[in-house]
Amino acid sequence: MGYGRTSFTSDGVPPFSIELAPGLIFADFFELDPQPAPLTFAKVFASIAAVNGPASIVLSQLSVEHRSSLTDIAATCAAERGAGNPSWNFESIGGEAHRHPGLQAEFRVGCEFVLFEDGGQILIMEATGASSIWREYEPFLKQAMLSIELLAPLGPTLPLYSGNDVPQLLPGMPDPDSIAAAARKADLSARAVEAKRLIQAGRHEDAEKLLAADRNAGPEEFAILGRLYEEQLRESDDQISQVREALFRRSLHWKRYSYPEPHTEIEADDYARGMAEDHSTLVRLLGYDPGGVE
Repeated sequence: MGYGRTSFTSDGVPPFSIELAPGLIFADFFELDPQPAPLTFAKVFASIAAVNGPASIVLSQLSVEHRSSLTDIAATCAAERGAGNPSWNFESIGGEAHRHPGLQAEFRVGCEFVLFEDGGQILIMEATGASSIWREYEPFLKQAMLSIELLAPLGPTLPLYSGNDVPQLLPGMPDPDSIAAAARKADLSARAVEAKRLIQAGRHEDAEKLLAADRNAGPEEFAILGRLYEEQLRESDDQISQVREALFRRSLHWKRYSYPEPHTEIEADDYARGMAEDHSTLVRLLGYDPGGVE
């Protein structure tokens, strides 16, 4: 499955986004425990820690100057870690917009590398972890490293292997969940526009059927109905009191339904405060409290 993307920006480093599983967070390199040994030939610019175990990812970069291929840098990484000649796998590294041609290898239990080059800069990611937890954590560390995506890539300038052509930046692979979410958002937006028209025409039941009758309807749809009724109340100064009171009651009803079931005392207090503010706003718009809403 895919995880939400976290963006990273820092001076001297191309901005990027990365998918981090729950429990993986950006952290200061010097606060990592245990402290990984940085590569002597590259500059550390970011690090990611596993909050529940001794595992991390260190991100470094260096220039392609005097380098003939990406495997040349890969061999330097292996030599510095005493890994001899590991087997490197080709990987398409990135996300939904584009993917970077790169290399990946697990040197040994507790040490894995992923690297690619873009615009003359080589990005090296090294995942490390205690051998006792490595098999449990390695899939999440590897997934994070393979998900990194530069936000404004320039494209490769080095071949993967000496004597080969320079590879091209690859097209992205849109996440099915993101596509489905975007389609749902577009559909909900269109239904909200039509619901507003229905409310303006006084066809309240039809508006509610359009937005809230679906079995998948939830807090988002209910909140939209509450907001649409509130907007209509704001524009109803020339209407009779019965019409305005109906808008008040329907808005308050759906606003209250939009709050999920609280799971903690803090959530319960926050929701109660939000409901009170909603009620106060509607009373102010109407000019009095007509009651009648449970």
